[in-house]
Formats: sequence, C-alpha cells, structure tokens
Amino acid sequence: MNYFKITENRYLFLDIFLKNDKLYLICPIYDDNVYNIIIKPELKLFDKIIQKGHNSRFDIIIYDCNCNFIEITYQGITKEFVLENNCTTHMGTLALTTLFKNDYKLFNLFYEYYKNRGVEHFFMYYNGNITEEVNSYFKDKLDCTLVEWNFHYWSHGCKNIHHAQISQMHDALYKYGKNQYDYMIFCDLDEYFIIQTIKSNPEVDVFGYCNVWAKTLDGKIPEKMPEKFLISDDISPYITRSKNIYKCSSVKTIHVHSPISFTNGKGMYLTNFRMFHFYNWSGKPRGFNLTKLIQNNNNNDINE
Repeated sequence: MNYFKITENRYLFLDIFLKNDKLYLICPIYDDNVYNIIIKPELKLFDKIIQKGHNSRFDIIIYDCNCNFIEITYQGITKEFVLENNCTTHMGTLALTTLFKNDYKLFNLFYEYYKNRGVEHFFMYYNGNITEEVNSYFKDKLDCTLVEWNFHYWSHGCKNIHHAQISQMHDALYKYGKNQYDYMIFCDLDEYFIIQTIKSNPEVDVFGYCNVWAKTLDGKIPEKMPEKFLISDDISPYITRSKNIYKCSSVKTIHVHSPISFTNGKGMYLTNFRMFHFYNWSGKPRGFNLTKLIQNNNNNDINE
C-alpha cells in the first residue's frame, strides 16, 4: 500500500494508484487541512471530489497521468512512488468489499455464502498488520484480494468521524470497482443479503438493504449458514444501519450506510430488501429479544 504519512496520526493520503492513465489520491480530511501539494512531473488536475459531512470527510484527487514515477512534496516532506498503470478490462458483474479486523474468523462462512450468491471477487481490507494467522483464511482463495489497511479507525481525537472505513470504501470503489465490475457489495462479515433482483433491474443504481437483527438458535457461530435462525420483528428504516449494493458506474461518493452523490444527477433506488445482521458474531455487547423463526432454503429464498 502506498500512503503518505505526515505525523503519527495524520496522512496526506492513504493510497495512491495509477489506473487507466489517471493518478488517484485517496485523502482523509482533518479540521486544519491546508493543501499545497507539489507533484513532479507537473500533472493536470482531472477532478477533485470533496466530502465534508458531519462524520465523513475525505478527498479523492484525480490527475491525468501518463508516467510511472511520481514525486510528491507536502509540508517539507518528499516521497517518491513508482506506480504501475492498471489498464483495466471488464472483470465481471458482482464484487464485494469490506473493512474488517477482529472478526476475520467469520470469513469462511461469509465467503461460501456470498460466492454461492454470485459474488465473483472479494476485496478484503484488513484494518491492521496482516499476520500469518489472518492470511491463512485468504491465501488459497484465488478470487480474494487481501489488502492491508493499517490506519486508525476513527479520525484521531474524533470518535464520530470516520477515517479508515470511509477511505477504504472509496479506495475499493475507484481502484477495483469502477471499469471492472458492474456492481459492488459493501457490508460487514456478520451481515447477510438476499440477492435476487440485480439483473432484472438494470436501471437501479442503489439496492438498499435494511437492517434486521438475527441470531442462531443456539447463539453460536455456525460453520455454514444455518437452515433456521431467529430474527427481530422490526426492520430498521433505510439509512439506519443499512448497507448497499451499488452500481459502480453510477455512484460518485458513498457513506457507510447510503450513497452521497452520483456521477449523473440523482440515482435510482430500491430499498425494500432485508439484511440479516447476526449481532453476536462479532463480539460486540449487544442483546435483543429475537423470537421470529425464519427458514433459509439456501437458494436465495427466505421463508417465514
């Protein structure tokens, strides 16, 4: 991973990459950012996407670039990067990405479930240093790309401002999604979608999945998706803990739970889908009284 570190807790960018003769910088935004970036050779700015929301702050800076050697100077710090230009081709219909850490042992169950639902490649970002133990879950899977994304999760000193995750999502979208896959799933390792309607709704840009709390009958983590499990009666409204499948060509910027902007005006949404969120698999201290039994036929159908 190519990043530009300024101080212990601050970065100019978390990734820099060259794709189809465009240089991309994935930048976090801090309260006192003052940009005065010197790039050699001098490049023409193609686009600068700025998002300064209340809990999501980032820049995506894009330059026209036909060279592989880049020198960047910022605040008296100079770094050199030798980059390979990724000339992309269309790779498939559906990819998936997520940022994860302590829940990596859930991946085999997650992988089998989504692979059987049509996911063609998994872009998995690990929020730490990748160890041999972590790598063992991924190394034999040719349709998985494991990325080390070892940056603090929240913006330093601001636990309600996303840092690692919001940058990871845009890194995955622009580096691996656009021009390569038609759609990309963004969800966590304990969240399960029922995927049925993508190909029959080509005009839709956002397939929104509303949160439904779930747990196994015995409360344990299974080796494969259980045939029966418990869910809550309530479905959270869209945007509250929701996750999404995005059409890569349509979305420009995204939040953790919903899109922010589109490449051409307003996008088209379908947000009447359910996401089963197995709340006790990730070790977080949550407790819900779930009494509704659901049947999983393992063929994309859920019967209640």
